[in-house]
Amino acid sequence: MKHVAGCFAELVGSLVLLAIGLGGYFLVKWGWSESPLITVLAVVAALGFMAFGVVAAFGKRDFGTVGVVAGGTAVVAVLAAFALMSYGPPLLGP
Repeated sequence: MKHVAGCFAELVGSLVLLAIGLGGYFLVKWGWSESPLITVLAVVAALGFMAFGVVAAFGKRDFGTVGVVAGGTAVVAVLAAFALMSYGPPLLGP
């Protein structure tokens, strides 16, 4: 029964991360068609926030709640990118 629960947890986690990755992909795709400049600025701001999270996680200073949120965002984004790379091509292909 533990194996079934482990497989179910992995499936649910992969589906959630895939949904986040696809949502981000389609959001950037839509934003690019509406306003490329604002899309680039938003992506740069999001990447900067996630870089701040990595610095907060591995740095010597304590950045408090904002650092924890930024670090969590960076982890979820990386995991969603891995899920999108693994499972996304069949969904996004022609």
